[in-house]
Amino acid sequence: MKQKKQAANFPETVTHAVNFGPRGLSGIGPFTAKNFKGRGVRVIVDSEKGRGDAELFSLLDVKCWSKKWSPSLVRTSKHPIMVAPSTVKASFISAVLDAGYHVELAGGGHYNAAALRSKVAEIQKLIPAEVGITLNTLYIDPRQFTFQFPLWQEEGLPVEGFCVAAGIPTTEKALEIIEGLKAAGIKHVAFKPGT
Repeated sequence: MKQKKQAANFPETVTHAVNFGPRGLSGIGPFTAKNFKGRGVRVIVDSEKGRGDAELFSLLDVKCWSKKWSPSLVRTSKHPIMVAPSTVKASFISAVLDAGYHVELAGGGHYNAAALRSKVAEIQKLIPAEVGITLNTLYIDPRQFTFQFPLWQEEGLPVEGFCVAAGIPTTEKALEIIEGLKAAGIKHVAFKPGT
């Protein structure tokens, strides 16, 4: 009996107790939790088929890759809804932008620089000057990408964002794309690396 008292004789500063025993909820963990009742000590039963793992790792302050790099919402001046890439008429794109939503102009339907410039100019006439356009370009199509990427870096275009879609650039190429767009003042860059 003396050993049991010593085993549960935790200092007042203890905030957590971890049970690594093989019996899970049939083991000492629940018994210990009853002994700590009212003290604010959290008992983690880690042996319960991995259920306590998440809590244990947060207790150990292990940095979680997914928390740092997972997508998250950020507050912008636009509504938190994005309209999928679209090659439809400029009137549709401009109506979405004018309503305060984000829409990507799909680059896949614009087969040369003249066609893309024409669509951008048409959209530009229909939207307020402070509203920018985002291009969704197909990285998998090198011919299109090679004229669309430089076009989006030109001064004077109402450019807000650039999305590299349908293809996976190397790390070096991705950094080159990001640096080039940042230097051109692009607000956001996205990668949708489907293959």
